[in-house]
Amino acid sequence: MRSVTCHKFERLINDEIAAGQGLLDHRLVKDLQQYEITEDAKMFFGVPVDAPMTLYDLTKASVDVLSKLRFIYLLSLLEALGKEYIAARDGVSADEVSRHLSNEKSTWQEKAPPGPRHSTSLYNSAFLAFVLTARYSVKFGSDISPCFWEIGPLRNCVVHHQGEIVNEGFRENLKT
Repeated sequence: MRSVTCHKFERLINDEIAAGQGLLDHRLVKDLQQYEITEDAKMFFGVPVDAPMTLYDLTKASVDVLSKLRFIYLLSLLEALGKEYIAARDGVSADEVSRHLSNEKSTWQEKAPPGPRHSTSLYNSAFLAFVLTARYSVKFGSDISPCFWEIGPLRNCVVHHQGEIVNEGFRENLKT
């Protein structure tokens, strides 16, 4: 039987992330492409009045960022899932979880490779998996894509470096 916490986050991921990515973005693009920009608006934006332009062309950058926002939110949900799951299992508040994991953090820092995956943040999927295995014998299935273990370092690249891999340490941590 799944925990209430796991069920809550499964619904959030499905309803807020997967539905938007799989259905709503496509519909949004299609709808925005139906609205032509007027000549006055083209002049205002410095576009030749005879150039074809839709509302999608005008707002493309804000539509394109939606997948990045969902990815960052997905990582936030993963971190929140870890925190709430540990809090519920161990009877501590979510605010106490970080201090509560001091033993696991020490062990992780001794064993983990250097670089972004060395982080003891619950954004780090490898650290979260380590904690769940060490504390509760919860293991991630073998059907998990190797890309899953790269999501923490990839989030750092997206959030802090406009998606660029800024050094060899990041590159090494993004190899599956």
